[in-house]
Amino acid sequence: MLNLIQKVVDGYQVRVGPAEVLAGFVCLVGVFLFAWWVVSTSGGKRALSYTPQRRNNMPLYLPLLPIGFYVVLRGAVKLIIESALLDLDVWQKIFLDMAFGCFCALLAIAAIIAVARKSFARRLKGFGLQAGTMARDFAAAVVSLVCIWPIITIAVLLTILATHSLGVTGSGVEKHEMLKTFILYRQLPVRLSMIAFMVVIAPVFEELLFRGLFQTLIRRFVTSVWAAIVISSVLFATAHQNFTHWPALFVLALCLGYSYEKSGSLFRPIFIHALFNATNVVSAMMLVSS
Repeated sequence: MLNLIQKVVDGYQVRVGPAEVLAGFVCLVGVFLFAWWVVSTSGGKRALSYTPQRRNNMPLYLPLLPIGFYVVLRGAVKLIIESALLDLDVWQKIFLDMAFGCFCALLAIAAIIAVARKSFARRLKGFGLQAGTMARDFAAAVVSLVCIWPIITIAVLLTILATHSLGVTGSGVEKHEMLKTFILYRQLPVRLSMIAFMVVIAPVFEELLFRGLFQTLIRRFVTSVWAAIVISSVLFATAHQNFTHWPALFVLALCLGYSYEKSGSLFRPIFIHALFNATNVVSAMMLVSS
């Protein structure tokens, strides 16, 4: 969908195929679902009318520890790969970087789960990790992503139009760096490691961190649940390097934060995030094969 919008704005002729028709249908269904949500919740006012605090004794600095640990360890590994393994091919360095990135993220995930067990009342259930809700959360995640997809599409379109009108160099919405690498390098180890990171490990790590820790902590200091969702969404969006991604990521994060507060389950935003990333990976694979 992003590629289609970019081409239309740039004035290219676009061939409408089955993928474009499916994307349009999903957007249409999403419009109806979002309209129904707006009407049924009085514009969102009644959407989170009863969302109790997740009781915990987290210190204020706790959410910074796992992300600091991941950034430092990942940066050190990347430096070692770049400097000490000069005789490797580029794709081999990328594979090693992704493999160690997965390992670093898994260590950070384990650390978050360990501290959640000690910091939250009802332990992992109070944190939002209850295996019995996974099937229901996955079904709700599919519906939630379809519902928010038109808004994400609008955010992408407005970003493209804004960068064009401002005359920004390389205007538009650039592909994620990992997706660029995914398209450029076709070696199976590279692709499998990137799929594992983007579709499985990154959604788990980022949701445990931004929704589970940051959003829960922010709720202590604000009276509105929506305010906590908005603040954590800003943090999530701006944590990504490319500023042209921020509007769409902010919209996605609002959906992720809302789904966490509405359900009390972290599996729901994890599934939404994973499905969103998987959609982008599939689009990149279709672009390569076309």
